[in-house]
Amino acid sequence: MLHRILPIIAIILLGQGCLPPQRSAVVSEPEIITGEPSPEGAVPFYNGFGPLPGRVPFPTDLPDAVLPTVILNTELPAIPPNVTVLREWNRATDDILLRNITTALDVPIGALGQDPTGQSLSVNWQDMEGHQWTYQAPTPRLLFARGTREVLPEAEAFPSPEDATITVNAFLRDHGVNTVGWGVPQAYPSYGEDGAMSGTTVAFAASRDEQPAMIETGHSFPAAEFQLDKVGIREAFMALPVRLDRSNYPSITSGEVLTRLRMGGTSPLFNTSPATVITITDFSMVLYRHLGADGRIYYLPSLRAEGTVRNGNRQDSYITLIPLIQDSAFLEFK
Repeated sequence: MLHRILPIIAIILLGQGCLPPQRSAVVSEPEIITGEPSPEGAVPFYNGFGPLPGRVPFPTDLPDAVLPTVILNTELPAIPPNVTVLREWNRATDDILLRNITTALDVPIGALGQDPTGQSLSVNWQDMEGHQWTYQAPTPRLLFARGTREVLPEAEAFPSPEDATITVNAFLRDHGVNTVGWGVPQAYPSYGEDGAMSGTTVAFAASRDEQPAMIETGHSFPAAEFQLDKVGIREAFMALPVRLDRSNYPSITSGEVLTRLRMGGTSPLFNTSPATVITITDFSMVLYRHLGADGRIYYLPSLRAEGTVRNGNRQDSYITLIPLIQDSAFLEFK
């Protein structure tokens, strides 16, 4: 009988002002991170990017009256005192590449002026089989569209998820595509606007340092996606490898995590009340893909919370992220 009572006791109603039991944070110096030297110079181990550009990716002005009740049906992970922020290398077209391209195109040197700054680049070409390819920077992405030069046999049905994954993996291998920073492929049927099945999609979620990269809704940021029809791969986009700088920043406390969880994290709920109940059933550590005010991409260690939200008789799934960086680390934190 006791084993049935304990889980009920473990449910903590944050809306009533109680805190759940928490594992103590591991207070230890993180390992020294080494890697490819940044073209922008050495990055200090702590606060190496300076104030993180832009606003705190978290609402700080929600009134207490609208906060829902939060129930934890799982244990809150330990929060380390410091977490590692990642920053992508500057992917804008550098001046050397810009000058090489414009020289090859006989663009007058006076048109460049002094210290030109590349902003974007798009290159299109057709391979020997008639397929169209496009490289886009500063994304950087590689786009593929099947050509019409070669007449290929059409199958009787759309490929199954298993067959579609095999086809995509063979395509990647044959074309020498570097899939570093891609997750495990997920295949599923795709449908047109009329609701009829239109093919099979194979998608790869992005990862950085073997951690899933996610957007503010708590869903994966895509690294690649392939659309297949009865002939084969019709079109696709593929993210090319990115290089990263790393530096450690102080993290928030477990108590601050709980407060931010009640405020909705990166996916706040509106028109709620204490009668609104959010039940968290799972936590995981991920990276939040943060677009800085400087146009650079940063990856912020975050806690992903997943569960349900109930308003009256209606219950929906609920996901949000809690970035673990202290507000004071951001350029705009008030």
